Amino acid sequence: MGTINPKKLESQLKGKDIVLLVLSKAEYSDSVLGLASAISKKTPGICYVSANKPANALIKLFETGKITTKKFQFIDCASSSSSASKGSSKDSRDIIYVSSPRNLTELSIAISRAIGKCNASDAIFVDALTTFLIYNDGLTVVRFAHNLISTLREKEKKGYFIALRNDISSSLLDDLSMFVDGVVEV
Repeated sequence: MGTINPKKLESQLKGKDIVLLVLSKAEYSDSVLGLASAISKKTPGICYVSANKPANALIKLFETGKITTKKFQFIDCASSSSSASKGSSKDSRDIIYVSSPRNLTELSIAISRAIGKCNASDAIFVDALTTFLIYNDGLTVVRFAHNLISTLREKEKKGYFIALRNDISSSLLDDLSMFVDGVVEV
């Protein structure tokens, strides 16, 4: 599945609750599938925040990749609120829709709702922090990430944050690195 070596990834993630995963654009889709598969095997429930693809498209992609989607709660920032089919997907899972990747306040509220539904061992998977940079300035994205990471630590959740290597400045990467337990180059 993709370019991810599951044993290598497991060793890179060992002992880290909050991780920044830096991916190349060329291998992005395969890497996301591999990461989602590897993390879902170790985690009973995942809140998947998508700023890149609509939740229904992700569900189809995951199912094609033989990833059990029942473990996932999706927060969809990619579908416009007017075109999103509010409610549930074909397997009656709730999908939380956020109006835009620009609206980080609305996203924070949606994540808080999703965290409230999760068990203590669950995780948040944010795909991708760098997409939020298209809609928000760097400092706003760093503040958002810091607040979310603080909440995850308080609630004893795991967090996986994707950043695309070519879309993130070294200073922003340095800022985000301060808040996570490790940076993993995939």
